[in-house]
Amino acid sequence: MLDDKDIAEFQRIYKEQFGKEISKQDALEQGIKLITLMKVIYKPMTREQHDAIQADIIRRLEERYAGKNAIREFLSEE
Repeated sequence: MLDDKDIAEFQRIYKEQFGKEISKQDALEQGIKLITLMKVIYKPMTREQHDAIQADIIRRLEERYAGKNAIREFLSEE
């Protein structure tokens, strides 16, 4: 699943982020766990699905905050 190059890259990133080195074995184990997690939670979606989710989020926020248009205006500025 992970080759030596991938493991070395994981070790480099880990050291950069957390300031400490980890063994090749720990990097392999944590890298596999990360990949497994991503496979479970990452679900690609179409543009239409994305737009529908965004519209639902906006609708819920507007309902929660008494229909204020500030939410829609804020999101359209991005």
